[in-house]
Formats: sequence, structure tokens, C-alpha cells
Amino acid sequence: RRFAHERVVAVRREVRALEALDAGADVGARLQAAGDAFLEVERYVNLNVTAVRKLLKKHDKVLPERPCAAFYTARMHDMRWVRNDYSDVVVRLSRLYAARAPAAAPADGPRGVVDERSFVRATTKYWVRSDDLSAVKLAISRHLPVLVSGGRVTEGESKDSQLVNSVYLDSPSLELYHGRLAKLPGAVALRLRWYGTGEPEEVFVERKTHRDAWTGDASVKERFRVLPGDVPRLLRAEYEPPADLPAAERRLAREVQRLVSTKRLVPTVRSQCHRTAFQLAHTNAVRASIDTNLCLINEVQREDDDHAPEQGRWYRDAARSIPSSDLTRFPFAVLELKLALAEADDLPAWLRPVLASGALAPVHKFSKFVHGCAVLLPDEVQAMPYWVDDPALAPSIRATGAS
Repeated sequence: RRFAHERVVAVRREVRALEALDAGADVGARLQAAGDAFLEVERYVNLNVTAVRKLLKKHDKVLPERPCAAFYTARMHDMRWVRNDYSDVVVRLSRLYAARAPAAAPADGPRGVVDERSFVRATTKYWVRSDDLSAVKLAISRHLPVLVSGGRVTEGESKDSQLVNSVYLDSPSLELYHGRLAKLPGAVALRLRWYGTGEPEEVFVERKTHRDAWTGDASVKERFRVLPGDVPRLLRAEYEPPADLPAAERRLAREVQRLVSTKRLVPTVRSQCHRTAFQLAHTNAVRASIDTNLCLINEVQREDDDHAPEQGRWYRDAARSIPSSDLTRFPFAVLELKLALAEADDLPAWLRPVLASGALAPVHKFSKFVHGCAVLLPDEVQAMPYWVDDPALAPSIRATGAS
């Protein structure tokens, strides 16, 4: 642990020196070397962690009366690297790359303004092994800076990612799940999303509508804000949008409540992850996000369940334990590439080596909502997504008690 920490301290020292140089200085080689040194430390840590895990597994198999794997695994989980105490290095390297990139003029609107309320994108998704995670982050951050919430990043602060919670709504028969799984034209996903730790301060109500590309229409995501205290009223279709809300958002709020009422939608599955987002300030033509520590939680309230959230709550109380059958931890990070390019546009040149690196496993139409329903509510689903048969997912699925 001390060796790895000292090597990262050396990388930070080099990053600090690079930050002190003039923006016009030619430091490309030094930036590359700093990133490579950071990845070398990660490979060293991952190799040793894998070796120790194998030794512990062998020990407990040979000496079952003296098990020690659980104790030492808990110690490893307390390591700085596992706690993500070094994520500031990725952010600071990303900023150095961005500061020295050729300036590009924004195509539309003032610099830094990106309309996120309603947008159209082509999205592709990939699974990323934990061993390849930092390499993929650095490869992307050389061209798309990390979007950081909270301003300045200092040494030792884990601010390359933000906690994201999304509660997905569905009917008792999982009508929305089956529509999204089959990719039916007009299939809808409806979720309540908030950012950060603790109780939500504001909630985004988001509706995603699927359209087949061959029809000429594109899938669309729309959203509007509500206060957390307004969510129960929205779920009862009794929410009255504020008069100062834009007309399009007021119309969306009415349509969402009509959908909730007619299809009897209730909180069904929640996804929770740490998201690292990458995007240029002047354009959202290419955007990337990486979700790590992804877990999916059953949010269906049962009348005979002593652990069900109390009346009026629309997501589980964090103070209460969650049964293993209601929780599944996804074993990969999930990379999303979102492209808002015209048909005549080609992929950015820098993106091709990342896709061809072998570190990304493409998973066509992967959905956290669909995966959560399939694994946590197997008795209600009538069809399963193809990716649940992947052997790499078997241990995480078995841990819930599902077959």
C-alpha cells in the first residue's frame, strides 16, 4: 500500500509542476508519461489484489476451519485505491489536456451553454472491466474534459464522479419493462432522478421515448424538475405544475401524470451509481459517461414486507437494511457514448482507437432498468434480455437468489 501511494504522490508532484507551467508550453510528452505512470501503478495494484484474493480463496478451501478471506478482503476494501482517493489525478490530467487543446468555436449559442432539458442522441453502451477503467477514463479525458460538480479539485478529493439515483416506474405487470425490452415503437421509460448523497434536494422527472431509426424519428429524452415533496402528489396524478414552468415542461408534467394514472405506475426499480461525465464546454455533439459501483434495488412495496418503506416514501429509507434478494451489484462499469451528429458526420478520429482498444465490450441496447427488473423481479417478467446469459454476470445474479 505504501509503495503504491508513494508512486501516486510522485505522479501528483509531476501534475502540480505541469499545472504551474504556461498554457502555451509544450508538455504533451510529460502529460503522456504522467498518465502512463498512473496506469502502471493501477496495474500493479490490480495484479496484487487478484493474487491475494486467489491465495485467500485457496487458504479457505484447504483450511475451512480457519477461514480468513472475509477479514483480509475487508482490509483490502479499505485501501486508498479501492476508496477512489486518487480520482483527482484523472480530473487534473483531463484539465491539463483541455487547457492545451486547440480552441474550438461553438457552433450554436454562447460558450458553455448546453440545453439538457430536451435533446436527441444516438447512444451506444459498453461494459468495462475494473482493471481497464482508469485506462479508458484517461483515453477519453485526453479529448473530452471531465465534468466536475463542486468546482475546484484538490489533492486527495474523490470528485471525478457524482452519485446518481434513478427510481424507475412501472406497472404491476411490468408493461414498460416489456415494451422497452421489445423496443416497441413509442415504448416509454419513466424515472425520478436525483444527484448527490443524502436526501434529494431536487428531483428530475425524465421520460424516454423509443423510436425506430428506420422511421426517420429519433428517440427522445425529456425532463422537468420537481421538489421532493411534490413527488407523492405526482405519483397520485395530483401535481399542479407551477405557473412559471415553461409551457413545454407543464405539458410534459400533465402527460407524465396521465401515464402514471392510466397505467398504474409505481416505483419499481432503483439504480444507484457513481457517474463520471465527459463533455466539451462548447458542444454536446460527443458526450461520454462512465457509471461505476452500479447497484440495482427493488423498490416494489409489499404489504407483507416488514422492510417496505413507510407510507408516503417513494424510495427505500437508506437507514434500513436491504435484503440480498432485493439488491444486485453489477460487476462491470458501464460506458455510454452519446453522439449528436448529423448523418453526414463521421465518428471523431480520436474515438476509433478507444473503441478498438479491446477494453470495451459492446452491449447492444443495454439498460439498467431492464437488467434490474429481470434480475430482481424474475417472477413478473415474461422475457429476459439476452445479456443475462453472459457467464460473467452469473455470480452477481446468483447472489440475489435468482436462478
